[in-house]
Amino acid sequence: MRRDRFNWNFAIVTALVGAVIIYACLYPFAFRQPAGGIGPIRRFVARWADWHGTGDFLSNVMLYPPLGFFAVLPNRSDRGSTRVAAATLSGGALCIAVELAEYYDKARSTDAIDFYSNLLGTLLGAAGAGIAERYRQRPLLREITDQPVAALLLFAWFGYRLFPTVPAINLARSWRRLQLIILHPDLAGYSLLRATGIWLAAGLLVEAVFGAKKFRLLFPLLVGAALVVEALIAPTTLRLSDLAGAAFALVCLLFSGPGRLRIPVVALLLTIAVLDPLHGAFQSGAGSGHFNWMPFRGFMQGSQRDLASFLQKTFVYGSLIWLLAETGLRLLPSTAVVAAILFIAASARFANADRDVTDTVIAIVTGAVLILVKSGPSKA
Repeated sequence: MRRDRFNWNFAIVTALVGAVIIYACLYPFAFRQPAGGIGPIRRFVARWADWHGTGDFLSNVMLYPPLGFFAVLPNRSDRGSTRVAAATLSGGALCIAVELAEYYDKARSTDAIDFYSNLLGTLLGAAGAGIAERYRQRPLLREITDQPVAALLLFAWFGYRLFPTVPAINLARSWRRLQLIILHPDLAGYSLLRATGIWLAAGLLVEAVFGAKKFRLLFPLLVGAALVVEALIAPTTLRLSDLAGAAFALVCLLFSGPGRLRIPVVALLLTIAVLDPLHGAFQSGAGSGHFNWMPFRGFMQGSQRDLASFLQKTFVYGSLIWLLAETGLRLLPSTAVVAAILFIAASARFANADRDVTDTVIAIVTGAVLILVKSGPSKA
């Protein structure tokens, strides 16, 4: 009899995603018994129709799709629809538990709208995984599933560049952005270097997933679509350095040929871009301040910018890990190298700067997910 195909790698990834969600939602863990409170269940029910804005709703939706997506993948013995339903219900149970626990957290609040958005995000992720599995032999999905690490990093790239995108075109705002680009050009060395490194890394990921032939068509379309969306729709500010970096990446990748030298060059460029803000950190006396071992302190304000910044760091550090692995290292030592660089850099910052292990933890968790995803389905 054929054994059930249970993939422990995806189960571990699901547990990691769940742990990150719990940490993000309950930090700083300042639990107390509210004086004269009505209780978590009554508070949850009382706020069943509260609305905190589209941006907040989308931020909460974006938090849960990874959980739903990976929760579908471990057990492949059941039907796809059954696994999608089970993953959605499991995500919903976690949502409810977190919302009720937030009632006792001094820095958090219990809101039913968060449950609705989190449940929707779980459903979207689970449905996406179910569709991907069902049609995985189609050319596009087959290319993505054959390169899961590069595809996962591309999704992170889309997330940070386009989030939070509310479908509303504001031409007046777009004109003001264009004026800012023209009147106040931002072509500082670090900004241009970082933008170029990120665009080059995104281009190499597109080439890894779709191949050299499709890359010549897809990457220019991807660049154009991303810039148009950011200019017209996304609330992020488009900078001249980003436009110049995109143009430079297009010229380099489209006309340089598929040589292997590109990968270490882009890896070096991305490393410099990561370390450039810390150029003064290694001066004498820079490391005399307090070091905070509690990660993600700066990400726990619940704002849309925090989530976008987290996705950007996930993409940058994950891409650097992937690039180092493409030079010949395995993903594990590549993760160790990137995490060590970030930890040493954080340890050496100025005394009046934030010094913590957030970036190091992001690199370690991202590397762990990439290692587990790279291993693929179990053969059991």
